[in-house]
Amino acid sequence: MSSAEEAYLALIKSGGGDSTEADTLALFDQLKPILPEVLVGEWDGSTFDFHAQHPVTLRMQQMGWVGKTFRSSTDVDSFVGRGQGGERVPIEATGNARIFEVKFRGIVSATLVFNDKIDYFRYLDENTVAGIYEDKDVAASGLLHFYLTRCPSSACSS
Repeated sequence: MSSAEEAYLALIKSGGGDSTEADTLALFDQLKPILPEVLVGEWDGSTFDFHAQHPVTLRMQQMGWVGKTFRSSTDVDSFVGRGQGGERVPIEATGNARIFEVKFRGIVSATLVFNDKIDYFRYLDENTVAGIYEDKDVAASGLLHFYLTRCPSSACSS
């Protein structure tokens, strides 16, 4: 594991700590790319504390976002919430997405494309992925940094 991966994982454990978007972006740029097939599965998602007032974070909280589900590179639920029984369900308003390999900030890596919005991913370890969400509708608010942790079973935590 590289020192950049270790530093990013420490950032996750601290909830973002005193890090800024610029610090996190510089660290993200040092991470290795990830292949689309590595993402297949169910993932819980979280954002960092420094994004608490980002408009996308607020929208995700209102929708009840808990993660993403990748069935294949052409079949992805970009926003997953909880049903009445606690089961994972796609949030219909966000639609279905696809994964492509795209060059972002000089590195070709797995990228999720949906409804004119883009998630760029980088590898941390087998069970953790760093992500950046880009939304042209809220570009003035900056990029949204998030991370995904692979669910150990079909019943992801809430």
